[in-house]
Amino acid sequence: MKSTGRSDSLLQDARECYITGGTRGLEAHHLFPGSRRQASDRWGLWIWLRHDWHTGTPYAVHSDPALLRRFQQEGQQAFEAKYGREKWMEIMGKNYLEES
Repeated sequence: MKSTGRSDSLLQDARECYITGGTRGLEAHHLFPGSRRQASDRWGLWIWLRHDWHTGTPYAVHSDPALLRRFQQEGQQAFEAKYGREKWMEIMGKNYLEES
């Protein structure tokens, strides 16, 4: 995987769109923006998305709260599988799995 200046993604091994598997026009999407963006970088809580699935269309993750929530829940599950719930709560302070 090409270096992104962040930890490897917990959710992906390959540099391809998380949704389509495409390899062109990729952008890194932080699963937890704002005050949690730095933690997303450090702990691998990000995914590759094609531009259209990231920010470029009405169906993009930045336009679709349900899609964002799904990715956040998948990120929390991957993190907890590796580090556990206690570490998750220490780092993120919020349980995204309890919200639908």
